[in-house]
Amino acid sequence: MGLMTSSQAISKHAKGGRANTAATKSIKRFTAYNVDIALSLPTTTDHVQRTIRENGVFYEQQMLAELSALLPESPCIVDVGADIGNYSLFFALIAGARTICFEADPQVFSTLEQNIALNDMATQVEPHEVSLGAEPASGTSEHVATLDTYLADQHVDLIRLAPSGTEADVLRGATAVLEHSQPMVAVQPASLEALAEIEALLRPFGYRKTRRYGDAPVFLFEKGLKASADQGSYTQQILESVKHSLPQTTGIYAGLSTTSGNEVALRASVMSLLPQVDGLFVYLAGYSEAPSFLNKFDKIKYTISEETPDFSEVGRFWGLGQVEDAVFVTCSDEIIYPTDFTARMVAELAQTKGMGMVCVEGTLLVQATGDAQSQPASSSFALERELIRRRCVHIPATTACAFHTKTVPVSFAECDPGIPADAQIATYAETHNISRYVIPRPAAWLQTLKTERRTAGKTDKGALRTIPPLSLASSEDRVPIIVLSLEKDDNIISALSALKPKVRDLALCIVCDAATDRLKTLVSQHQCKWEIHLLERKSPLSEFYQKLLEENAERTTYLEVRGRGLEPLTLDDGPKEWIDATFQKNEHS
Repeated sequence: MGLMTSSQAISKHAKGGRANTAATKSIKRFTAYNVDIALSLPTTTDHVQRTIRENGVFYEQQMLAELSALLPESPCIVDVGADIGNYSLFFALIAGARTICFEADPQVFSTLEQNIALNDMATQVEPHEVSLGAEPASGTSEHVATLDTYLADQHVDLIRLAPSGTEADVLRGATAVLEHSQPMVAVQPASLEALAEIEALLRPFGYRKTRRYGDAPVFLFEKGLKASADQGSYTQQILESVKHSLPQTTGIYAGLSTTSGNEVALRASVMSLLPQVDGLFVYLAGYSEAPSFLNKFDKIKYTISEETPDFSEVGRFWGLGQVEDAVFVTCSDEIIYPTDFTARMVAELAQTKGMGMVCVEGTLLVQATGDAQSQPASSSFALERELIRRRCVHIPATTACAFHTKTVPVSFAECDPGIPADAQIATYAETHNISRYVIPRPAAWLQTLKTERRTAGKTDKGALRTIPPLSLASSEDRVPIIVLSLEKDDNIISALSALKPKVRDLALCIVCDAATDRLKTLVSQHQCKWEIHLLERKSPLSEFYQKLLEENAERTTYLEVRGRGLEPLTLDDGPKEWIDATFQKNEHS
């Protein structure tokens, strides 16, 4: 399954470089987003290389993280002026992208190739020693070409252009790519005149400048959606852009619930959502009459429930059953939603072919056998934090969750007002084998409002107690499993840090003496955020865990903690026999 311990990773990097002492001394090793990085930095006077050497991070790492959060799953990146590979390798190693990079300087290109080898990225980073321009050179040099020539009909999600003075010419040679792929374009122009030239060149393709990064600065151009009489409404354009990836879809609808006394925040949330949806369903809990502003908009439909002032957010589902063949987005009255909210949510949902659920915040459970369920523990992807790549979760938060009504064909009448909304949607998804994902996004993408009853961004511990045992390994995601034998609780942090899986999502079963609250807290705070199960040696394995390990035997790796490292667990008689010898027999088995 591609597991490496930290010592193995270091050994791999050491073998990747050239065998002379000078080359070894020029290699900088650091960790970014729990990934071990090695970069050859041979030029001491180069600003980019000096910054990496001194700070131990990728150059412009924050900008690269923010760009990565805008990318789809398994993206394709074009890096023009790749230099030593700082940008190409970040996108490949951290964002999981396939990167096609171009560098014309032979000496720099040699370092680029070395860095690709150092990080074992030959299958993901495709380097070309070539200059790019507006048109191929005729007869003078075979090393001058256009992006259209090189890429042909390949789909591209982002073109990154280094400052060179030829950015506009490179884009003139990429008109076919801009037309059929509509990639984002990140460029650092050399002057205001160059920026104006780039804007004029991209404008006919529907691009506009959307973001600015740093002091240099780097500008991001994206193709925008603009409503017009011949193109249809904003929501129709969103759905048109993903029509081949979703079931038949007639519209985008949102639902939220609110309680009396929260009218100011409710108005802010409603006004941020209205331009982005075809209809908005509002459940008014504890009201005697509706706030007057709700009656001003034809898109809004509301209902009043005077008897439930302490409503548990299940009212977000009130619109279900009233729309068919639609994308439905559950929302919170404590959040202001950005202008690209529904467009991003629908695009992410389309990557699941409409068969999954996507959310902005979500929870992975720390589950335990034995009698340790008294104190629920979890690891959350928080609302306000950036996320570079999509992650699987057990519980999607209904503060911002999208799904297709063909996949979740339920009505509000089927919901239980006594069970938290997040727990209900998670249970339904689990029983119907629906994958749940937290989407990539920049930090503070959604803005939470200060209210007296603030619930957005908070995990309901009571909801955790209502959830049955769950595992991503038994869902459509089929994530790999690691069984980790732990002798001392104090070794857990170093053991988790030593894990270097090449996958984002996995199910980690920690075999321990006792699933104490302290152990739960330690594992739930680990930054990598994996699904974690604490299996007590003294307790019998439940039917759920027996089935989990038996059905996924081929995708299960057994490890044990030795000192501060990890080693393969010795299984002389096989996994089943080790399990039988480790756990008590279930009296009912």
